[in-house]
Amino acid sequence: TNAVTGIDISLADPDTDYDGMPDWQEIYFGSDPFVSNSFKRLPFVEMFETNTVAQGDINGQNGWIAFPYNTALVATNNVYAGQQALEINAGNSTSTVRQIFADAGGIVWIDLYLKATPSEIPSSTLNVAGGYLIDRYGRLVVQDGLQPEGQKWVVLTNTSIVKGSWVRLSARLDYNAQTWLICLDGYRVADGLGFGAPLNELRAVTLKATRGFADNITVSTNT
Repeated sequence: TNAVTGIDISLADPDTDYDGMPDWQEIYFGSDPFVSNSFKRLPFVEMFETNTVAQGDINGQNGWIAFPYNTALVATNNVYAGQQALEINAGNSTSTVRQIFADAGGIVWIDLYLKATPSEIPSSTLNVAGGYLIDRYGRLVVQDGLQPEGQKWVVLTNTSIVKGSWVRLSARLDYNAQTWLICLDGYRVADGLGFGAPLNELRAVTLKATRGFADNITVSTNT
């Protein structure tokens, strides 16, 4: 209130179990802040092959969290490379697949191959550093936190993705400058995008879909 002046408040971001993840974010992601977890560090590579995961529900394998259960499966019927890939098939709902990271700041690259079904542009923004989707016309749509409210989802008219084809998407997240860029099949298609939320380091990579496939995911500080 106006009557409270001259008081210094020290803000803390505690990590009670000392596992590299602040308590509030453990609660946000559904983890126990009092139990130390082995969150992934960089570099992280997931090819969805038998050296890291087995066929079936991805939830609980190699640190992956997926819900609802049995909507994100390690399968062999549609792969980009190797023998296995991630298949999302949530029926009439949406599947969420997430990998949580600790101590991943500075500049981070997220590289993966996707075969995704078209999505509707959300009516609101996402509480993430960088977010993107593919619309019904095969165009890449990215979230740009620097745009005015109500216009933060930007359609990249310089992109065209053939339905049912594998594409490579590479995002460079600069947690110092709070900006990011994205490349499609090795070509830079958008740069200088603003973070959707003021995050100081990578905390999670999340895939959300009704139907689609993902393969060859790499998260690192290298291009």
